[in-house]
Amino acid sequence: MSWARPSWTWVFWPLFLLGTVGLLTYWQKYAGNESPTVVYFGRPSNIWEYTAQYWDSVLWGCVITTLVSLVSLFISGVLAVVFLVIGLMSERGLRLVERLAAVSQTIPMIVVVLILFIIEKSLVKAMGLDLLFVWYCFVPVSIALFFPPLAYGIKGVRDINSAMKGLLRIWNAPQRWRITRVFLPGAVPHILTGLRVSSTWAVAATLITEGFVFRVGSDDKYSIGRWLMTPFSGSSPAGQTATLLIVATLLGFLVYCAMSLVEWFILMRFLGIAAEKERQYPIAG
Repeated sequence: MSWARPSWTWVFWPLFLLGTVGLLTYWQKYAGNESPTVVYFGRPSNIWEYTAQYWDSVLWGCVITTLVSLVSLFISGVLAVVFLVIGLMSERGLRLVERLAAVSQTIPMIVVVLILFIIEKSLVKAMGLDLLFVWYCFVPVSIALFFPPLAYGIKGVRDINSAMKGLLRIWNAPQRWRITRVFLPGAVPHILTGLRVSSTWAVAATLITEGFVFRVGSDDKYSIGRWLMTPFSGSSPAGQTATLLIVATLLGFLVYCAMSLVEWFILMRFLGIAAEKERQYPIAG
């Protein structure tokens, strides 16, 4: 005799939608003008009005923020591979790279942004160039995101079967062959997992960096981070803060989904359909 598994989906989603509609209705029609929610975020209608009026700024702000996040994730992955290869030259080097990477994450992000912005601004001025603010964001955001893929990659190398490591010693395999044929391929799934972890705060790191870059001397009307640095100023249009918070949340989810898709595609290329079936096998009967 088999029992049907209870599914709460048919209960959850109607309740969720009903609660959302009720909350928005109360916020729009019944919340008082002195309510903190209305004072700071306006009303739901203001979100639509702001989006309709400033759609071009919102659209290009989304494109730029998403682009910086995705490119920075790619750069952080490349950095993780480079540092991992350097560390794999020796056991001591691997420990040193891991410690240096951990120390780099203890430096406050605002310090990293300020120092790098000053260096980049000086170089750009010396070359006589005039760059958009977005070019000053790639390096700080990449540094903020590269520790998880590196840490996961090092763990992947350490988790390689001891029998395999012993065979490499017995065969006296060249160091370059060990790295390119065994260690890096074994670390790739773990590096991708680290990048997926980093993708959860990639948009947040980008917006923080945009805001700091704006504060220290850059200006651009398409910077969402710039708008979020002064969320409740008197000059902000009604509905701006609420709109940008919703947009930032959606962008964060979009970047995470994109990174998950990239991870799935690469793993399929590396490990094949059998590995994907093994991962999807249910943990409960």
